[in-house]
Amino acid sequence: MTHYLLETCGHVFANFASRLHICHMSLGTAIRALREQKHWSQEELGFRVDTSATNISRIENGKYRPGPEVMQDLAREFGVKVHELYALAEGEPLPLMARLPEQAETLLVERFRAMTEERRRLMLELSATLAGH
Repeated sequence: MTHYLLETCGHVFANFASRLHICHMSLGTAIRALREQKHWSQEELGFRVDTSATNISRIENGKYRPGPEVMQDLAREFGVKVHELYALAEGEPLPLMARLPEQAETLLVERFRAMTEERRRLMLELSATLAGH
């Protein structure tokens, strides 16, 4: 029985470890895509997050796992939250608000607040329909 449990735990751990590696490879790919979307070099991104271009390259190639501070800095520079970076790495699309410039979000909120109660209800219904909810 003990042998069976150890073998089963070994398989579970190996599967978990391989998923972590895939996640970091995907995280690096996501970071590269976001960097290229901004038309930044690895040097530029490294400067913005206070690390070297070599570290950015290692992160993008899945050879280096960024720590919490670097992840926070990367998220800040890309205009997303840390959990959104991980979600993007897992293949989830970024939420719309993460893709909108800050000014657009502010404008949407200002215009919504300026609406009458009836128009707000209509806008909420429309947005729910558009979002598929």
